[in-house]
Amino acid sequence: MYTPTPRGIRQPKGLTEEKAARILSGLKEGQTLRLFWVRPDRFKDYCNKHPEYACEALPLVEANAIAAQRRKGAFLGSMTHCKKGHSLADARVSTRSNGYTMRACRTCQAIRAKEAKPLPAAQLIAVKAALSKGHSIADITGAHPGIAKRLNIVNPARFYNARKFDPEFDRFVLASIRGANSIGKSQKLRWSRQKAQATSAQRREEANDYYNILAMLPANFPDKDDVVSRIFESILDGSLRREDVRARVKFYIAEHNRMFPTKFAKFGDSPLLSLDEVMFEDGAATRGDSVSRGLWD
Repeated sequence: MYTPTPRGIRQPKGLTEEKAARILSGLKEGQTLRLFWVRPDRFKDYCNKHPEYACEALPLVEANAIAAQRRKGAFLGSMTHCKKGHSLADARVSTRSNGYTMRACRTCQAIRAKEAKPLPAAQLIAVKAALSKGHSIADITGAHPGIAKRLNIVNPARFYNARKFDPEFDRFVLASIRGANSIGKSQKLRWSRQKAQATSAQRREEANDYYNILAMLPANFPDKDDVVSRIFESILDGSLRREDVRARVKFYIAEHNRMFPTKFAKFGDSPLLSLDEVMFEDGAATRGDSVSRGLWD
């Protein structure tokens, strides 16, 4: 039982046995040291002097502190409407790096995104300075955060709302980016010209290849274009290298003759004849019309 200190006798610093017992009892019930109005250094000193007490109390202090930390903001998690009365049923949920889960009202965010209001003075000065130096709007608003050169001075929604709020600022922005647009158009024109030049060079190279391969074929060969097309097809699919074309020309000529034999090709000792050939000049009958038996009869 607690006995009050007699008047005139100074109580020594530190925890009394009675208060230490009350603290331990409260810790077992899930309370924290803050509720007992005890200085941390005095509690630590008492634990150092009483190891058995420390073995029982310190784990409870740590566990209760963690539980109390988790209870912080519990009432926010149970809210069904934001402070402006909007439903949180479709709230945007995000998890912070420290483990806390945040809920943001979508209705409030949409209202703020459309609210026209001026930029703070410091941001306004920084934005104007960046535009004067030739930076783009994407640099200022950080539209592409993965690019290192983005300045990311102001949120895009706040930037456009400030332009709606302040016509003078909007005119300044338009005048600043007009020069950038002209530079961009000239760059696109230069790139298109470079692309056209590269395309023309490629076409000239292909034409040179065509005439070079054409010169490798015999002058009296009738189907030169077909063989050249077949060679180009082999080059494109990777089955023929450019430096091997001259050595493989005869192979492609022979391949073409096998597929499309000429009238000089022979079957045995006789030249090949077409069954579609008209037999008489004054008639329409073909050789195929006069066939009376099959090949293997």
